[in-house]
Amino acid sequence: MKMRLYGFLQVVARPFVHLAFLCKIRFIGRENMPAEGPVILCCNHMSYFDVVLLGLMFRRKIRFMGKSELFEHGRFFSWLIRTLGCFPVRRGTGDLEAIKTALRILKDNQVLGIFPEGQRNLSEEEAASAKAGVAMLAYKSRATVLPVAIATKSGRMRPFSAVRLRAGKAIPVEELGFDARGKNYAEVSARIMEEVYALRESIRFPYEGKKQAER
Repeated sequence: MKMRLYGFLQVVARPFVHLAFLCKIRFIGRENMPAEGPVILCCNHMSYFDVVLLGLMFRRKIRFMGKSELFEHGRFFSWLIRTLGCFPVRRGTGDLEAIKTALRILKDNQVLGIFPEGQRNLSEEEAASAKAGVAMLAYKSRATVLPVAIATKSGRMRPFSAVRLRAGKAIPVEELGFDARGKNYAEVSARIMEEVYALRESIRFPYEGKKQAER
């Protein structure tokens, strides 16, 4: 039921989303999503709409971690995002239940969506520090990591603004650079975000947002 609803909403939402951005959305590297097996999709975070765009970019269903506050906006909204595969995480608490859910998703060979920065970052120049949890999940699940970047022409996620999303090459867990004990989580998470920001740099516009920041 949930998978059918997810696919139905993908089809229904696609024309409306493209209309909202005047068909200025460009997806690059869709073919880099592994066809099967556990995957951790890691992306920079610009807005709540990132989840929608990433959901439209790939055919495989993405199970996103979402801050617990999102699930407090009424019963219908909570039901909807849960039905679409999102699950809550209490940020800053070492939420064991969320970690178990994430590992269960990966054990079932699904795609887990994570924003490693842990919050929205609208800076065009500075990278926020990545949370160590993404590396820990990759190490424990042996999942492949797929770096993805989002960039907009305005520097903000706004209607009618051009948007680009680019997926890089999938990275097997053996190539992430874990040490012999597999405990250098912070270092590996930072390395993953370096891949994400390198992708973002490759799709950057001559941002209008940059001009605004200089005023």
